[in-house]
Amino acid sequence: MNHNKYKILLIEDEDVIRNGLKLNLEDEGFYVKEYKSAEDFLNHEVHFWENFIYDLAIIDVMLPGKIDGLKLTSQIKSRWDIPIIILTARNRLEQKLEAFEIGADDYITKPFELEELIARVKVKLRKKHRHKIKIGNHLVDFHKQEIINLNTKEIIKLTNKEAGILYLLYENKGKPVSREVILDKLWYGEYPTNRTIDNFILRLRKILEKDLSNPEYIITRHGKGYELSDKIEEIKD
Repeated sequence: MNHNKYKILLIEDEDVIRNGLKLNLEDEGFYVKEYKSAEDFLNHEVHFWENFIYDLAIIDVMLPGKIDGLKLTSQIKSRWDIPIIILTARNRLEQKLEAFEIGADDYITKPFELEELIARVKVKLRKKHRHKIKIGNHLVDFHKQEIINLNTKEIIKLTNKEAGILYLLYENKGKPVSREVILDKLWYGEYPTNRTIDNFILRLRKILEKDLSNPEYIITRHGKGYELSDKIEEIKD
């Protein structure tokens, strides 16, 4: 993944957090533009509505001024389809749901580990810029997190975890990926049971497979994990 071409917008009013994030993201090869408030960003980037140069945004919720992070996220998402990671000290479920409802792609509560945030940034950018793939009669669009049935034109929306699992299998197509690897890559320190992974796989198979008793694309390798068949077609935009 060539990070040099990726531009990140960082809006955070706490100097220590903002400076630390900027330094570490730049060490990873990203270009980072920082602001202390939504008003600061909007005042400096007056062509925001016509030209948005960023590939990803990291936005704090509690910003000084009249425009908080959620309102700014909603404004950006109404015009531009880029991944946005919310930073906040709020950790109640209803607060997280509010963020996701207005379009946030991820939600990280303070205090957080820098390594985890950077890992999530990389995952979001991979999803944004990777190819679509065709699996049988279905087109998988990882950026939009949806699968289109090419026969019926039905669009099936995927959750973050479903899209993440499918892309992880795609990255390793032709070889098995263990449940432990899936948990480590996608659950960020949470520890659900292996059965949780099986349920996600079943949901994906119900969408993609003609015969659940004899799957053609998402194959079980007993004792090794799950494998995506190499019988897929990569679609370049």
